[in-house]
Amino acid sequence: FRFKPTNFGPGSQFNTHSDGDGFIYVQNAQAESGHVATPPIVTGYKNRISNSNQLSQTTFWSESLSGIVKPGFEGYDGTHNAFLLQKENSWQNIQHDLVSNSPGPQTLSVYAKAGKSEGMVMRADLDGGQQAEVRFQLRKGFVESYSGGQRHSQIMTDVGNGWWRCEMRINGTIDRFRIYPADSENGGAGVANASESIFIQYPQLEAGLEATEYEDNLAYG
Repeated sequence: FRFKPTNFGPGSQFNTHSDGDGFIYVQNAQAESGHVATPPIVTGYKNRISNSNQLSQTTFWSESLSGIVKPGFEGYDGTHNAFLLQKENSWQNIQHDLVSNSPGPQTLSVYAKAGKSEGMVMRADLDGGQQAEVRFQLRKGFVESYSGGQRHSQIMTDVGNGWWRCEMRINGTIDRFRIYPADSENGGAGVANASESIFIQYPQLEAGLEATEYEDNLAYG
């Protein structure tokens, strides 16, 4: 759609302002379904993951097997909006296909805590068919392994009570990312072990090579 400057007489009900050169100023333009305008949705979020902490909402997040994501657990900040990610078969994960993204550098981060599994794998699918992967040891707090092109660096930060903020820093464009529970001692994300589980909270993707304060993204909510 487009806007066209038009001269309206006094008392016009249009919420626009025209200056003497024929320009108009508009604010909070929005296209939506239905016949009634709702309050504007702000889409200029720092966090590039839409509906970032609604992990059990399959409209935005995909589970490799229904029911492996369970909400309502206590997070690092004392709120009860963390999630249990339970793996019952090989390669089970939760993933997000990014609706809109930009080239790197950018940082993917998530708060994570060991459950019955000590490890977590973060994997990013990049433009051009490449992948980047980092495996974090959540019990002892160190990066176990990493691989893949366009990966810049990775870091873990202790935020207390067994929780870590895990960061994977990427120089390229991320199309999709996945989070897996991983048994540190008996293999990686592909090991079938029904006892594997981790807690996760507040995933975020943002520009730059450092994770900043979490911002909820409800751009499509």
